Amino acid sequence: MLGGIVKKRAEAEMVIHFKILYKDSKDNELTTKKANARRFKGEEIKVLRFMRYFNVFNISDVGEIEFDRNRFNEAKLTNNEKIARCEPIAEYS
Repeated sequence: MLGGIVKKRAEAEMVIHFKILYKDSKDNELTTKKANARRFKGEEIKVLRFMRYFNVFNISDVGEIEFDRNRFNEAKLTNNEKIARCEPIAEYS
């Protein structure tokens, strides 16, 4: 535990983590590319989807703890970049 205190009236944002795993009949994990190639050949591939969410606070809303702010790169994506990252997830659902 890092400790620290969240400032009053700070609001958490929900962050959603989504992951897809592909497994063959022997429960070996496959890459997306290998899973699609083997599925195309008629092999049955298990598709496991995981989604978790976390309530997180902005680093500026946390006090009494030191952060190395250089470790945290801000991800500023354009709408087109967001869509491009989501399309593969929707495509194989």
